[in-house]
Amino acid sequence: MGSSRRGHENLRQQALHQPLVGELGYETFTVNDAPGQVLVVYHAEPDSPAAHALTLLGSMNAPGPKARTPTSERG
Repeated sequence: MGSSRRGHENLRQQALHQPLVGELGYETFTVNDAPGQVLVVYHAEPDSPAAHALTLLGSMNAPGPKARTPTSERG
């Protein structure tokens, strides 16, 4: 397997304040097989207010269950 699956270089680790969520940490990594590209990973501390807010925010945008058509209305 290529080194792009195993290796990465952590460029920096910082924090940011996201207005809807609160404090998030993030890290940036180089993408070995894509020169000039960077992967940014955002994260919240486990069980923190920001983690709970991320869960709630994600659930607000999650697709709901598909509506079923009653058998009598099917063609």
